[in-house]
Amino acid sequence: MLAAKLDSNLTVRSEQILGRNHGSDSALLLLSLSFCIHIQIIMILVCIASVSMAFFSSAFTLVRCVEAIPPMTSYRLAGVDLAWQPERNPSAVALGSVHGQRLSVDAVTGSLVSLAEVMSAIDREGQPHGVAVDAALIIRNKTGQRACERDLNKDYRSRSAGCHPSNLTLYPDAASVKLGETLSTRGLKHHGRPAEPWQIECYPHPAIIELFSLPERLRYKKGSVKHKRGGQIRLAQLIQERASDTGLAVEFTESLSPIFDPEHIAALRGKALKANEDQLDAIVCLLIAAHYQASLPTTRYGDRETGYIVVPNGLREKKS
Repeated sequence: MLAAKLDSNLTVRSEQILGRNHGSDSALLLLSLSFCIHIQIIMILVCIASVSMAFFSSAFTLVRCVEAIPPMTSYRLAGVDLAWQPERNPSAVALGSVHGQRLSVDAVTGSLVSLAEVMSAIDREGQPHGVAVDAALIIRNKTGQRACERDLNKDYRSRSAGCHPSNLTLYPDAASVKLGETLSTRGLKHHGRPAEPWQIECYPHPAIIELFSLPERLRYKKGSVKHKRGGQIRLAQLIQERASDTGLAVEFTESLSPIFDPEHIAALRGKALKANEDQLDAIVCLLIAAHYQASLPTTRYGDRETGYIVVPNGLREKKS
């Protein structure tokens, strides 16, 4: 259609130029002009075809690349505030899931009074990918402190956040070590890579300092009932208001609101107040677990042989 139109225009133009001269010279000139026009049309069509093929080829390649990108995986995590003697004292477990750098805190179970109940709470929604435990998972020293405790105390004792010693004399049959061994038999490696099932030992006091940029330990465990209530209210506010400032976007299930409610905490006393404290600690352990899973900067004190403690760096430069 384009060629016909160009031929028609060419004929009209040629007749105007040649004064409708139908001699051999005019015919030859017309034929030459027509040939040149057809060559140009063919070149234009070839260019259009090449551009179209390149476009569709690029689009097809882009689609294949997008399809090849695996979907971001959601990992189930658990934070465990484990009592030294879980058969006598209560423990708590917080469960959540991490999707990239977004944490959803889904459930918290407190007042657990045996290691069996703790394991049941951890497995409530299936075996988690990662577990952070506030208790000594590896104890090999007969007396004194573990090396990780000495190293951590160098950084945090002056900020009232040092840790107590763990050894085989004090804890010859520690429930925390049993928990670590149980998790290991399930394939959760000590301080393993985030891509594989893992477990870590953590410690809330220095973690709270780092996550919320505090000058020293937040005091919410000891003192008068009024003092402990005030400390828990402050910790609850920090978790709710500033947890998302630590590198994670954090969401809390509505059913957990009483744990953070100042009026609710202000009315607690005795075992109920202690249970709320344990649940807040379990949530802090879950935050630590999420930081570790998301590969945000952390510091590990100690090693897998003699024991270790993982502390999120917060705003600090990454140390290790």
